[in-house]
Amino acid sequence: MTIQLKRFHQNDIPQLLSWIDSAAFCMQWGGPSFQWPLTKEQLQTYIKENDGEEPERLIFKAVDGETGETVGHISLGKLDRGNKTGRIGKVLVGNPDHRGKGIAGQMVTAICRIGFEELSLERISLGVFDFNAAAVRAYERVGFRQEGLMRSFRQVGQERWNLIEMAMLKEDWMAKHLTHQWEGFKPFVGASIRSILGERLIFQRDWGTPDQDVILTGDPVLHWARDRADHAIEREGFLRMNWYEHESGEDELQVQFQDTPDPLPYVTDIESPNRIIHLVSEYSFGDGEIEQITGYGFLEGDQGYLCTLIFKIPNGYVTIESFPGVMEIRIGKQKPERSLFDVLLFEWGRGADE
Repeated sequence: MTIQLKRFHQNDIPQLLSWIDSAAFCMQWGGPSFQWPLTKEQLQTYIKENDGEEPERLIFKAVDGETGETVGHISLGKLDRGNKTGRIGKVLVGNPDHRGKGIAGQMVTAICRIGFEELSLERISLGVFDFNAAAVRAYERVGFRQEGLMRSFRQVGQERWNLIEMAMLKEDWMAKHLTHQWEGFKPFVGASIRSILGERLIFQRDWGTPDQDVILTGDPVLHWARDRADHAIEREGFLRMNWYEHESGEDELQVQFQDTPDPLPYVTDIESPNRIIHLVSEYSFGDGEIEQITGYGFLEGDQGYLCTLIFKIPNGYVTIESFPGVMEIRIGKQKPERSLFDVLLFEWGRGADE
């Protein structure tokens, strides 16, 4: 079923009334805005919030795009156009037979598109009672994140209900719904990490970071960050590098993969200010398949720009970062921390929500 949102009008009131069949359900759906029993007059007051050129609330019915049948209800309220925020509420899939079929997720996605792309909101929030696990999962699939739990938030009969606060930012929305740009990275999952390593390798000591070594490739740059104390036990991996200084003054780095019968020679430019000062270095990281690939970047308009790729392999992580004119690749056993300014663009593979 493909859902479309259409404005909610007076003639839609009777059907909505028929869906709200108990005091508890009225509270779960509408909160303290309504009193049980729900009446036509209450809903008439409610839809007045939808009036005017800049209404304080946008109220919609959800319609089956094929049959025209009204199947749900949703609103985007507490619209603060100055602060660019809004709050989703009154989410309801009317027919119990239609629940659990992704309709709520489609409704929330559609109203977020209106909020972020038409109204240019920067933040949309919502609240959901913690016993409604299916709704929480649906909102998370759209891109909402849990921000907190308000314990004993609402009195309903003899019970106290907890409320989960959730929100999504515009940058999260844009990233979540631009993943089609990155479909080409999916085939990396299950491939060998060697498929992404550059072939031209020049090895040097990183004078700015004494605890790291750097492998310069013609394009990109490979940062080889490993714990030097563990060097002696890291002998089984797929990548082995040996450095030689020739009498002619040329410096040669030999690189050998686990399944490569002969070393691959590379010669540096002896005039380069970044000449190698090591004689021999080795690195190994286990010749495993890529388990997951994550992309971070930034958004500009309706486009996402990829800056960082993180490949998870059995024994650690390979991170590729792009800068103007150059790329850097870091290898380490811990997943790098996400920058405060990074936007998650996609995540493919095991454990990812595809």
